[in-house]
Amino acid sequence: MDKRLKHSVSDEEESAYVNWINKLLKSDPDLKFMMPLETGKFFPKLQDGILLCKLVNTVQANTIDERTLNMRENDKDLSIFKKHENLNLAVNSARAIGVNTTNIHAEDILKERPHLILSFLRQLIILGLFARLDLKSHPGLQILLKHMEELSDFMKMAPEKILMRWVNFQLAEAKCTRRMKNFTKDLQDCEIFSTLIKQIAPRDLAISMDAMNEPNLTKRADIMLDQANKLGCRDFITSRDVSTGNYKLCLAFIANLFNNHPSLPIDILEPPEEKMEETREEKTLRNWMNSLGVQPRVKYLYPDLQDGLVLCQLLDKMQPKSVNWAKVRKTFKKATATIEKKDNCVQVVEVAKNFGVSLVGIGGTDIYDMKQNAVLSLLYQLLHKQTMSILLKLKPGGKIQDKDILQWAITKMTTLNKKRLFKSFQDHNLADGIAILELLDCIKPGRVCWGLVKGYTDTGIPDPELTEEDRLSNIGYAISLSRKLGAVIIALPEDVMELKPKMMMTIFASLMTLELIIAIPEVETEEAAITTRKSKKAGASPVPNKLSPEIEEVEEVEVELEDEDV
Repeated sequence: MDKRLKHSVSDEEESAYVNWINKLLKSDPDLKFMMPLETGKFFPKLQDGILLCKLVNTVQANTIDERTLNMRENDKDLSIFKKHENLNLAVNSARAIGVNTTNIHAEDILKERPHLILSFLRQLIILGLFARLDLKSHPGLQILLKHMEELSDFMKMAPEKILMRWVNFQLAEAKCTRRMKNFTKDLQDCEIFSTLIKQIAPRDLAISMDAMNEPNLTKRADIMLDQANKLGCRDFITSRDVSTGNYKLCLAFIANLFNNHPSLPIDILEPPEEKMEETREEKTLRNWMNSLGVQPRVKYLYPDLQDGLVLCQLLDKMQPKSVNWAKVRKTFKKATATIEKKDNCVQVVEVAKNFGVSLVGIGGTDIYDMKQNAVLSLLYQLLHKQTMSILLKLKPGGKIQDKDILQWAITKMTTLNKKRLFKSFQDHNLADGIAILELLDCIKPGRVCWGLVKGYTDTGIPDPELTEEDRLSNIGYAISLSRKLGAVIIALPEDVMELKPKMMMTIFASLMTLELIIAIPEVETEEAAITTRKSKKAGASPVPNKLSPEIEEVEEVEVELEDEDV
């Protein structure tokens, strides 16, 4: 299948997302000037970036510090400059929570490129719908495990497959002989939908199966959706979407049904004893990989990397053609799966070493065996490598080391008489975010609103009375402001407060990158800056780093359950 697919714009998708956003954000006072949204008049409403930033925060609260948003004053439209900043903030923040932003930039939203905008919205909305599809939120999901199936295997499953398991469990509980294997043709006749809705609904709602008495499929879907409306779950699909088997919208519809009416008989149980919480560093690295567009999305760091396929993709995205795909096994036979997966992991280690990554004492077997220290060491070094490679492309001519980034920041702040100086990435002077804000003020003078900063003085001495909440507030403001001004930061505020050296390095490297980009005025992104620099050296006209209108991201592959014993 050709991966460079022609884009298509779905009016059904646009309508579904408009209605959902209206439902999520209708009461937000900052959006009252544009609400309710209307299909056909939707894309211009996204151009100032305010709605998109609000949407990011519905997926993961406090990702964006809304104090950094450029807001309208006296109902006046924002300038193109302020719109661009808000859009930078939305896209860079979405990247930090794992949205694949490889193909979308602020300019794409300003120019109303529907196929890219809908892809971006789809990822955000699905991330939000899938956020609680786990055993921590719903311990009752344990009932979906098959005989002899390990909990760890269940945890590896894609959210789509878990939803299918849930639907089929409810069908079995309803004594229905049908089983669901896909989100398209199996749903077109409405029997599965009608049975599911009746089974999960509170009995006092008197849900009926009347839809199945209607021979016309579109009218049948209308009746079924009327029943869904009684549950408050009429969102995402129309009767036409059901009768034509719209994969994306049927998936969203079912996810919304689960979130509102899981109807799992053992939801009162405690979460299983197995480790359910991922650490902050695991979450950050997982989101980083997902933001680069690896497929399938990484859900649980160690089991999802065990077969080497995602890591091979990651390496190939960092350095195209670095992976010999002829040697990579993409499907596995039961009898030889262990050997084949280990072989993939061996190639991962070999390619990583070619990148200059130090993996002393780490082999492919360690990745397959899910040894946490080995996997984290590999990923951190790859993240470091990617960060440095961007800097080297912007500032060619030698190596850049961590100490060079540190010295750049110190020199910059000293030259401009900033007071909050530091000696290392673990200096306690960094722990309240004020030093980062001072460095930002050096790079983009006048953009820091010091009145919003807790404990700021012109002495440079940290305020010992600052609470943890105050420090997190300052750091959140610093990170959001950095993203707004164009820096790509994946670190979390807690990483700064706890002075995690590896994540601190990525923050300062991103700010150094931002300064280098600003020095090239006609570019708007890191990637575009690199392209422009190369083009200038070659004497060619700058080439923007955008998709051509004929090409879009690879479409999601429909999940089938042909291998399930249903």
